[in-house]
Amino acid sequence: MIGISALTVFVFGLSVHYQSQNIFAITFLTIMNGFVASSRLVMKAHTSMELIIGVLLGSIPQILLLYLWL
Repeated sequence: MIGISALTVFVFGLSVHYQSQNIFAITFLTIMNGFVASSRLVMKAHTSMELIIGVLLGSIPQILLLYLWL
């Protein structure tokens, strides 16, 4: 969750920075976030709280990077 959510926020940030519309890439990565989260829950590898923490740990550094970069 850390990796896929970080990638999603980074692609979103690139889209904002370069003022391009990467709607398909952002949509695809958002769907992949859901697939990764649901597969981790189905395999009982993680709890929902661990997944939420993973999303936050992946997204917050990217959001800080966007804040400092843009």
